[in-house]
Amino acid sequence: MTVSAKTHKNILRALILFSVALSLSVVFSCEVKNYAGIISIRGNAPFSKLVLATDDGALYELVGERAKELMSHQYARVVIAGKEIYPAKGPGFPAKLEVINILSISAK
Repeated sequence: MTVSAKTHKNILRALILFSVALSLSVVFSCEVKNYAGIISIRGNAPFSKLVLATDDGALYELVGERAKELMSHQYARVVIAGKEIYPAKGPGFPAKLEVINILSISAK
C-alpha cells in the first residue's frame, strides 16, 4: 500500500467517525423536560391518539411504553417527563412526545 492510499484510508475513517458523532449528537440532543396538562384520547379508532393538552395550550401526542400506562387515565391531570421526538405538522398533527417518566397523576 502506498503512502497516498494510507492517507486516503485515514481520511475516509475520519469522515466516517465524524459522521457517526454528528448523527449521535442530533439523536441525543433532545432534552427531557417536564410537561403538565390534561390527557385525552382523540380521533376515531383505529387512528385514535393519546394527547396531552398542556397548560399553555400546546398539544402533544404521547408515545412510548410509558404512554401506554396513561390510557386508563383519560381526562386526568398529569405531570410527565418527556422529550419531543417529532415536531408538529399543523392542526390535527401534534408534536410527538416520548414519555420518559410519569411524575404525577391527579384524580379525574
